[in-house]
Amino acid sequence: MLKLNSLFWATNNVSELCSKLEKVGFNITDSHRYPKNKAVYFGPDSFEIMQASEKTGQGIIGLEFESDDIANEYKAFEKKFSHLNKPMIAETEKGVAWYGFYLTSEATPGFESWIVMTSPDEMKRFDNEILPRKHSNSAFGFEAVSFSTNKVEEVSKKWALTLSKSQSKLSWNEIKDAQAYRVLVGDKFIDAVEFDQARNGAFMLTVRTVDLELAKSICLKNNIKISPCDNRDGFIIAPSYFDGLYVRIIRHNWKRYLPLVKSNFPYYRREDKFRPLGGAYTSTLEQGFKDDWSY
Repeated sequence: MLKLNSLFWATNNVSELCSKLEKVGFNITDSHRYPKNKAVYFGPDSFEIMQASEKTGQGIIGLEFESDDIANEYKAFEKKFSHLNKPMIAETEKGVAWYGFYLTSEATPGFESWIVMTSPDEMKRFDNEILPRKHSNSAFGFEAVSFSTNKVEEVSKKWALTLSKSQSKLSWNEIKDAQAYRVLVGDKFIDAVEFDQARNGAFMLTVRTVDLELAKSICLKNNIKISPCDNRDGFIIAPSYFDGLYVRIIRHNWKRYLPLVKSNFPYYRREDKFRPLGGAYTSTLEQGFKDDWSY
């Protein structure tokens, strides 16, 4: 089974992008798997920050899928696609680090994608490294990568075929109304959206956070322009900050709404600021509680 673990974010100025990410509240470190890259780790999930080239361009250019049985994955993909790159092995002084192979652009339109499996020895060495990382904005992983295309249904079908998943139609209404299709990979989404006819490629990255108010305050403190989401409990960092890429930061769970109950209970009852509604004879908050609870 494939898991969407990492995305490759190319930039002409790695240090500048890292500085911007740090201002949003992410912690930057060296990449374990790719020595030339910087990375934002959330445990096994990561942003791999790399130097852009004329061939790659800037922005989110690639996706990495983790496999726990790469030999059989390769055989299965060989049957689906005639032109499949040969698998590769990365070795270090300590032994084999990982095995991997690239997928064709036909298989994953919109991104350069590849499948990798970390060797058992490497996993043991990185036992402590892949534990969930703490970020000052309480982010703990990305939820979705959304890319713009003029052929959303056709492109989404190719992704669904490649990943052996089903596609679902979306009523996209974030920033603008648009036709969209989604493919679910584990707990993450790949969204094909008819967002901008003049633009193809990734246009939005969605990140999960625990404390949304904290993440928002960090952005405001650093004078980063943000706006509320249209359909999620979260906010969007203006695309001018990340060279055209919208970064949407959302709360992982909806914040539970607790009504403030007036302190109008009989004097012999315990008064709670947030008291659960209920009881045998409850009517309205104004009338107070007359119930058969006992303490």
